[in-house]
Amino acid sequence: MRKMNIKSYWIAPYPAMKSVIHGSIARMQGMTVEIREGNLGAALPVLKEAEAAGADVIVSRGGTAKLLKSRTSLPVIDIHISGYDVLRAVTVAEGYPGRKAIVGFSGITAGARVIVDLLGLKIELHTVEDESEVTGIIGRLKEQGIRLVMGDVVTVNSATGMGLESILIQSGAESILDAYERAKDIQRLLSGAKRELAMFRSAMAHQADGAVILNEAGEPVWSGGQVPVSGPSAGAGYGSLASSVSVRLAETEYGTMKVTSKPFHSEGEDGTLLLFEKLREHPSQAEYQTVHHPPVIIAESDAMQKLMGEIEERIGKRLWVILGERGTGRSALAAHIHYRKHQDEGLMLTVPAEEALIQSPLDRDIRTVCLTRLDILTADQHAGLAERVDEWLEKGLTVILAAEPEFRFYQAYGEAVCLNLPPLRERSEDIRALAAWCVARFHQDEGSPVVRIGEDAEERLSSYPWPGNGIELTQVIRKAVRNSEGAVMSSADLECLIPREPEFENSHPDPLLTGTLEEIERTIIERILEEEQGNQTKTAKRLGINRTTLWRKLRL
Repeated sequence: MRKMNIKSYWIAPYPAMKSVIHGSIARMQGMTVEIREGNLGAALPVLKEAEAAGADVIVSRGGTAKLLKSRTSLPVIDIHISGYDVLRAVTVAEGYPGRKAIVGFSGITAGARVIVDLLGLKIELHTVEDESEVTGIIGRLKEQGIRLVMGDVVTVNSATGMGLESILIQSGAESILDAYERAKDIQRLLSGAKRELAMFRSAMAHQADGAVILNEAGEPVWSGGQVPVSGPSAGAGYGSLASSVSVRLAETEYGTMKVTSKPFHSEGEDGTLLLFEKLREHPSQAEYQTVHHPPVIIAESDAMQKLMGEIEERIGKRLWVILGERGTGRSALAAHIHYRKHQDEGLMLTVPAEEALIQSPLDRDIRTVCLTRLDILTADQHAGLAERVDEWLEKGLTVILAAEPEFRFYQAYGEAVCLNLPPLRERSEDIRALAAWCVARFHQDEGSPVVRIGEDAEERLSSYPWPGNGIELTQVIRKAVRNSEGAVMSSADLECLIPREPEFENSHPDPLLTGTLEEIERTIIERILEEEQGNQTKTAKRLGINRTTLWRKLRL
């Protein structure tokens, strides 16, 4: 074990103490001693010098030690006044005529009382709580006939100023060495605590990029490493991350970070440990997701109820294939499967198939991998990707292949649960329910006046085949509620948004391309945002703009 060498600064409040300290240095093993003089405020410049020099501990006495403690985070050792120190002072005072008194803090008067009582001395004792009381007490003692006052530097200076005789109770070598022993003890404890903290930080560094400990009130009491210092996930916002949800994602100045929440217990107190980890870098289109609540899936139709029942029956399976047209809700169904299998535990990674071919390790908290854009791979690429899928399955991960109905290469990936997600035109019962849900959502989120869909509008919605499926329906409802001036949506609100002759839909303008250039731009942004399940980061990537620009355009 490395021998301890303590760097100490001894600040003497009176000149004679310096020689006593100097005479004791030979007995201070394992300590480097710097001796300075300074009483009360005069000691503050010495404190700055000590801090700049990297001192481990400060040693002083009385009021000076008390002042220094309030001005530094370094440990400050107060040199106690011993019985020997008081005995020497009262012995010197025996030769003085007249009444005598000792004035000082309890550290002086408590020890003095024992000496006075044992020796039967006629010396009055007066204890002060604050040095501001000293002058008043000495003034009253003078009026009462006291001729000699003993105490510390403040007491002696006050008595001398009033024309009284005074004796400074000085610290002897035994008091100096007692302070030395206490300085060693406290430094030994601090060194142990520092070592433990260093080991704790090292252990945390192997577990995470940063960590925060919260108390029961959700307030941070310790932090280390890379943790958010700004934004909703920092400071007071740390408490929002402490919940029953063990893993979640948070946007920070370091990018998207994974936050793991764990119960923490120390010294009889309960709290929460938050571990912040940078997510493993994946190709640009990869997206991490936490699914804390089951996604909204409209399943009023027999076809959808049958499909959802099949999911429940086979939820224990790990390889899934979702076949459906664009806009039918493949990503929502994948999130539903992830949630049903893993609840709030772990992350879901959605990644294009061509990027999943890149051999990069997965984050240890990923529970589900959802592969998209499978239709663009060659047969050889599918064979290579199938090997990766086998590796993930062997590790216990859930793998979901989301593709167009024509995709048939899924057979190369092994035995899977194949779900055929029907298009909206085959789910007429779901059209009205989905439209009603959209109306309620836009009323809640955007304050639109529409709260109900009229019968004529329902018939118009139900008779249209919706080639764009749920995405198209959502966009049409959004435009319709903005056009409507009443609380009930009518077929007139859908005019120009839904072609009257769907069999000739190519002869009609795309409803997404109606309106001004600014309206068309916003419509396109909203469609992509809808396709990306509201993920603004991924939407901005697809549009080739940053999130700030996207946010500004959505606010227009």
